[in-house]
Amino acid sequence: MVYNNNINNANNTYLGKLGKFKDDVVNHPYIMALLVLLFFLVTGYIIYKYAVTNQPLQGYTYYANDIQKLDPLFTETTDNADACISLCQNYSNCDGITYDNNNGTCIGQQNGRLRTDDDNYMAWVKSRNPNQMKLKITGNVSTVSDIKPLISNINSSKYVSIQSKDLPYPPFPDSYSYHFVINIKDWYFNFSYWRHILHKGTPIDKSVNNKNKTINYTNWEMIENDIPEQTIGCWLSPFQNNLRIAVTTISKVPKMLSYEHANIEKCKCQEFNFTNTKSIKDLQKKQDSKLNCTNCWITDQTGDLENDQEKMQDFKEMKSIDYIDIQDLQSNIPMVIDVSIKGSIIEVYINGLYRNSKILNGTATWNNGLLYVHNPKTYKGTLSDLKIISGAVTGEHVKELYNSFVKNY
Repeated sequence: MVYNNNINNANNTYLGKLGKFKDDVVNHPYIMALLVLLFFLVTGYIIYKYAVTNQPLQGYTYYANDIQKLDPLFTETTDNADACISLCQNYSNCDGITYDNNNGTCIGQQNGRLRTDDDNYMAWVKSRNPNQMKLKITGNVSTVSDIKPLISNINSSKYVSIQSKDLPYPPFPDSYSYHFVINIKDWYFNFSYWRHILHKGTPIDKSVNNKNKTINYTNWEMIENDIPEQTIGCWLSPFQNNLRIAVTTISKVPKMLSYEHANIEKCKCQEFNFTNTKSIKDLQKKQDSKLNCTNCWITDQTGDLENDQEKMQDFKEMKSIDYIDIQDLQSNIPMVIDVSIKGSIIEVYINGLYRNSKILNGTATWNNGLLYVHNPKTYKGTLSDLKIISGAVTGEHVKELYNSFVKNY
């Protein structure tokens, strides 16, 4: 009995101390604040650990900072979370994803935020090194050494199309580059036709109304009409050893002022005062017109200067295709081609050296179309080391790419 009494006394002492501790926590807000801070630190560390190590985080989502204004970069359906992550990695401005295990929905987000959610969701946040941050913010490339080719080496007799989800996505729609090596075996193959090398944009089967049908273009204007989306397009000219690089641009043009006639009638008009209308004649005049117009003349001006100025400030966006021609390409020798686009400037390099540049008629665009390579009619030769680079490359990057080609050739 003495043993039981000792146990009871110990329990009472423990419960008394525990109750005192609870009272101390409640009565001392500093202790409570410290505990809350400790909770957030532990939670933040767990989230940071998952984010930095690039591990998917189950039971979390990664949506926009303002949950009321969801504006995802893309919404796709993928087989698993890894495929969703790979899709985000292709987008240089994608910061993370949310994957729904129930239906395979993959949502890519820029400048998002992790939030706790149902266990059916998984979130992944991209960790960025300084080079990736520079690309995201400025659109300028820092390095090209780790970019893998979309096509290593194919013969021109092989037609290839690559889905847009498997292509890099630039940080800005007007900042991207292309790199490829072409070896033209015979300039006279398909002579007198525009010979297709590659283009990203308008579907070939849609433009010719028949999938994989040979496209017989002898007139460039027909290409612009049938394939208006090209970011970029590369074509060999029909009669000369020239390379044409096309790019779809967008520009703002003022809406045209239009009038019903070249010469219009203008009159000085004054409103009638029908307050004291009494006669039938005045009522009839009121029905016919509320204006008393005299002193009319014919003119080709509207006379409404303020309204005209407002119309002149009204712009509309217009898409068109611009291009740059590179002359005197050699045959039976590999030619390393680099195309750099930023804003309205396009630069072309051949074999590591600057060849030509141009100010486009508008700002370059980017589309979500497929990449088509070697759709007939095409040239006779090979294409290798095809890369799409997120951001605009510089001369240093071009030299790096060329030296890599020389080393592996």
